[in-house]
Amino acid sequence: MKLESMFEYVTLVKEQSFTDAARKLYLSQSTLSSHIIAMEKELGFPLIDRSEKTFNITPAGATFLEYAQQAIEQYAEAKDRCVQVAGRKRPVRIHSFSPVSPYYRALDSLLDESYTFVDLDLETPLFAALTKGIVDISLSVDFTDNPALMREAVEKGIAYLPTGTSRSAICLMRSNPLASKPSLTRSDLYGRVTLINSGANFDSWKHAVLRMLGDDVGLEFRVSPVRHISNLVKIDLGDCLHICGLEAVRTWFGQRDDMVIFEQLDGKDMLHSEGFAYLKANERAETLALKLCEVAQERSVDT
Repeated sequence: MKLESMFEYVTLVKEQSFTDAARKLYLSQSTLSSHIIAMEKELGFPLIDRSEKTFNITPAGATFLEYAQQAIEQYAEAKDRCVQVAGRKRPVRIHSFSPVSPYYRALDSLLDESYTFVDLDLETPLFAALTKGIVDISLSVDFTDNPALMREAVEKGIAYLPTGTSRSAICLMRSNPLASKPSLTRSDLYGRVTLINSGANFDSWKHAVLRMLGDDVGLEFRVSPVRHISNLVKIDLGDCLHICGLEAVRTWFGQRDDMVIFEQLDGKDMLHSEGFAYLKANERAETLALKLCEVAQERSVDT
């Protein structure tokens, strides 16, 4: 059982509400509910008394709560103590880059301290990953012109440093009627469905795609969670499209002979704005973000 699962259960009991706990954990209510059910299956007994109209935990749930709180506290204490014993700062935690990313190749020359990559579950919202300390810095699509996301970023103390644009691509199965076309136009996309593989980040990527291609492109959007990005290796898009950053597309789909990749639309590159997100209070992350922006500027000059 993951420590994060225990933390979710403790938060649920404190909030006495799935709705309030899910909001505090930056999860959907259905996701939190499924996590609790999975815990109960693993434990072999119910944690929540679902026969009551009000929120109540079972006697076994109360006992488990006590030990879960102790485990969380002991983990935090152990981590802090080990950092002191090691006599050094913990590594900077970076949301994983694609191996072909120029940022990936530049890190060793930019940082004079240790760092580690963190693979985020696709159902973990970026803002939650930052505020919970799962990652210190992450490459992100530009959310600054999305009022709802900007309000949340301000509330959470999240900063965003733009780096410029990156190329995107459209992927589809070779069985898709569009796959036989030598190139795609905007009119080809009208009425088509594009899959977004993260419910947690659905709104932000939909907003980015519409800003990139235009609100009038006529695309429909549907969430199709794959949980972890590695699952994209075997995903079947059916008759739908998949629009993603070109680096990610080449990594996960480039070796598949059952898929076709279009890197241009109407004969032009598809460019989405991106940058680095981090907590304003995290000076180490801000320093790294500024250095990575210099890499982005050098890349734009080279291209």
